[in-house]
Amino acid sequence: MSAWFDQISAYFSRNSHERSEDVHMRAFNVTGLCLPEEDYMVDISGKIKQIKELVDSRRYFTINRARQYVKTTTLEMLKRELRNEFWLQKLAWLQLKEV
Repeated sequence: MSAWFDQISAYFSRNSHERSEDVHMRAFNVTGLCLPEEDYMVDISGKIKQIKELVDSRRYFTINRARQYVKTTTLEMLKRELRNEFWLQKLAWLQLKEV
């Protein structure tokens, strides 16, 4: 399992008294990047594992879904998974101008 899933499991394994002392309560985030430390979210570790296998085998992949299909969150979790093995560069195609 991934580290963020372990954090979620550890959080819910504490008793309710310990959780009530947390300063920030988790919420449902439907407007952008979901952080497991702050937001409720589905477990996408299986998806990240599949993408990592594609990267390891030097294959291409695309993430092209409609709104609110965890695209931003998937890319962030993938970045966390790959950052120790690869040099990563963020590129925003919409900001590129014609040459």
